[in-house]
Amino acid sequence: MKLSTVLLQRQTLLLILLLMLVDHCSTFSASKGFASKGFGSSSNSNSKQQTAKVKSVKGFGSQRPRAPSKSKPAPQSTNKPQDTTQIDPTLTLENCVLKALQKISQDPSLYTVPTSLDFFELLPPLLSSRYPTIPSRIPSFIHTYLLLSSLNSPEDSHKLLPASYTSDPRRPTKDVHAFMPGINSPTPFLDPSLFPLVKTLEDNLETIRSEYQALRSHFSGSPSGFKSLTSLNYDSGWSTLNLHQNSHRLPSFPYDLCPLTLSLLESFPIAGRISGFNRQLPGTGIPEHSDGNNMWLTLQMPLHTEKGKARIVNGGEERVYVEGKCEVYDTTYSHYTFNEGESERVVLHVDFWNWKEMEGEEIDVMKYVYELKEKFEGAERGSY
Repeated sequence: MKLSTVLLQRQTLLLILLLMLVDHCSTFSASKGFASKGFGSSSNSNSKQQTAKVKSVKGFGSQRPRAPSKSKPAPQSTNKPQDTTQIDPTLTLENCVLKALQKISQDPSLYTVPTSLDFFELLPPLLSSRYPTIPSRIPSFIHTYLLLSSLNSPEDSHKLLPASYTSDPRRPTKDVHAFMPGINSPTPFLDPSLFPLVKTLEDNLETIRSEYQALRSHFSGSPSGFKSLTSLNYDSGWSTLNLHQNSHRLPSFPYDLCPLTLSLLESFPIAGRISGFNRQLPGTGIPEHSDGNNMWLTLQMPLHTEKGKARIVNGGEERVYVEGKCEVYDTTYSHYTFNEGESERVVLHVDFWNWKEMEGEEIDVMKYVYELKEKFEGAERGSY
């Protein structure tokens, strides 16, 4: 089907969806601020919160769950200057989608014109209506995101990525689905001391363990508790109890059982995959794989593990899990886990935006992009 035909057929639908999404997003964003101090929580919840004693960490503000607030910009980054060599200076919020579609239509051997362009076409006007200025890397992200989504084969992803990424064989390019230019963690594991909240997590190990046990007892035998998020997890003996879905709280979750864990997790700029607890059965492991989003980092803190029996290998580097000691790593590197012990391994797990290599404004915009994506997909399914 010709590109012009696809666009014409969807013109009316786009107008309807735009009105619907604006209505959703105005309500959604009013209850989902991104606190400006310490990446604190601004999620809303009607659940009763127990008072928890929290050992403070300098620079992260209050660790207690906060009341709903209006949306605020993400914190300003003090990181090193961005690598701008991967940014196409000709791309703007106004033309990034159009230029991607032109490229797609000109190379049918590499791309297929998407049958649904609605989300990508709605994204620029929704972003421009919310943000007076857009960080320079966002149009490049949208452009690459659309191209990656349109490839005939994921094996061709390397053609869209910079040499600094594709030259490292430890990072399989076929798994990449979301890429922000200029972010290129040079090592599979990051120094945990670079993240001040790590010490607070480790100092509060016993309380977090206690709250985990309370949640486990609460969800015992319940299908709404620990779940295998993918067939990969199911087949490898790994299950997750998420405290958040796409960075926001879950309805009817018993947050009163885990007030400290909740407040600490929400002190991170939570990303879209996992924020909660992972269990790994004895004698099982997750097979080698990589995750395709270079904007996210992962932190894990073991709560229960047999000494020397559980490990993770990321980018060829091995770490043995030690109770109460955090590991921070980049999952774009090929990685796998294994639990050789006779009891299950349990970790606190949070995926979060890489604020060491992203500016605060970028994180704020990208959180909004993923919120819009979730709502758009929900609207398509009839969930909203």
